[in-house]
Amino acid sequence: MASSDAGTMFEYLLLSVLSGLLSSGSYQVVSYGEAQGEELQGWRKVSLDVANYVLGFGGVGVFILASNLGPVSVCMPAQTAASLLLNMIVQYCGGIKHFTKTMIAGTLILAAAALCLIFVGPTDPPSGSIDVIKLVSSTLAEVWLCCNVLLLLGSFAFLMCSRSRSVAAADASPLSEAGTAAAPKAPKESGARMLAYALLVAESTALGATIGKMITVSSGGILACCFFFYFLAGLGTMVGGNFASHVCDVAVYLPISQCVQLAVNGATGLFVWGDAPRVQSPVLYACVYGLVFLCVFLCSEIDCSKLSRQQSLLGGDQETNMAEQRVNES
Repeated sequence: MASSDAGTMFEYLLLSVLSGLLSSGSYQVVSYGEAQGEELQGWRKVSLDVANYVLGFGGVGVFILASNLGPVSVCMPAQTAASLLLNMIVQYCGGIKHFTKTMIAGTLILAAAALCLIFVGPTDPPSGSIDVIKLVSSTLAEVWLCCNVLLLLGSFAFLMCSRSRSVAAADASPLSEAGTAAAPKAPKESGARMLAYALLVAESTALGATIGKMITVSSGGILACCFFFYFLAGLGTMVGGNFASHVCDVAVYLPISQCVQLAVNGATGLFVWGDAPRVQSPVLYACVYGLVFLCVFLCSEIDCSKLSRQQSLLGGDQETNMAEQRVNES
């Protein structure tokens, strides 16, 4: 019996790792294609997008298989660790991104911290002990799910407004030699856009998981509605991830995205699925999430001293301009 349990555990851990590799690979194919220095267009762009969607759907499918064999609290951290390690290896070895010692350390610690969630996080509840409708209908669950929907819609609205501004800037830019407007390339280091894409993908994934559990206990018209919203959530996850792979720096985006996804899924477990009583070590559980957030800071290449100097220089320039204006007025 013990041998059978060990074999099952090895199987779903292996599937979880494979899911992480496929999900990360869906970003890497686009990132590597764009790193070649040629503008992606025509069949080349289509082929990379197809590979992105195929790998992404493959990762989702394998993760569903893994979660059916073992607890999500084990599968999700294993998937995250595999995804982050592949991201670092491909980005560094492919010459796409130069990883500093700080970024390498941050990635390795983040992967290790994600695996620690297996041993300090919530255990899986006994089979058949969860009343899905009762849990989802609680006041706390409804408030949290409404917050998720608002965050999802807010991130989507922000990305649409950002895209509209980019299109307006392209229309206002000087015409190229061919007589068409030269559309500016989306910045690869836009923190606001990265966070918006990470929220879009994480919220879509979390809501999709909740709707997926509701499908198992629904019927009739409610079941049809659940399938419709499940499709929308999946669409948000896949399309959001595809766009993020084009406009964001994948080496920085993926750690942020995985961190947000872990946090949203962890909070959903506490507020919706009643994971709090099953957390193995609440203090260590909170500390591991603290490590996760700090490691994302290390991976993001944010230099606080540099930002402070830039802010000081900007403030000094503004004071100089104001002084010159007062002199001219006098």
